Amino acid sequence: MTPGTPKTRRARVVRTVVNVMLVPVWALVAFICIHSFSNYSDVANLTLLALIMMFALWAWWYREDRDRRQAAAVRQDEATGRPPAPAGRDGD
Repeated sequence: MTPGTPKTRRARVVRTVVNVMLVPVWALVAFICIHSFSNYSDVANLTLLALIMMFALWAWWYREDRDRRQAAAVRQDEATGRPPAPAGRDGD
């Protein structure tokens, strides 16, 4: 392992899960590279592109929303005098 790589069991599990979840993305890239979608209609191509863009927009929004909720939780904790929440709190 490189010096900057986390060595915890949780980090390895998260890395493995992310890699497994990326398999469909790599399959899509492979299909595009070998032109297997060349027989699709223009409507299907635009639909696939729209789905990918909508997923990217949702992922961006979710990250921003999570950051806002965490900041609001920290402000609320500071206002009430409670100690900070443990790491990994999702702000709910």
